[in-house]
Amino acid sequence: MDNLEMAAVRSQWQPNGLQAAPHCPSARQEERHSDHTDMVTADVGYLRRSDFKMSSNETIGLLVIVLILLIYGTPLIWVLTSGRSHGGAKFGWFLVTVFFSWLGLAAFLISTQAPED
Repeated sequence: MDNLEMAAVRSQWQPNGLQAAPHCPSARQEERHSDHTDMVTADVGYLRRSDFKMSSNETIGLLVIVLILLIYGTPLIWVLTSGRSHGGAKFGWFLVTVFFSWLGLAAFLISTQAPED
């Protein structure tokens, strides 16, 4: 497809970029530019690499979610990987840490004995 045909196809895209031109040859065709990752044609229109950048609010939100999961998940992983209990007792301590998180981990560490090496 030459530049004139591509300009005609681009001119028929809707302003919101949600509907493709009826004579578009392929909904997932890559355009050949000097930078092959610059622009691809997809079902929703022309997508540029800059369309996928996160704003600072999204980045902060993602970091907060990861931090919360890390803080909440640490006791769970600690109990599951510990050698202090086995079988049903380990599952019981896992449930305690699910509901009481760090308090459950403290109770687990106090009430169980460390395995002898």
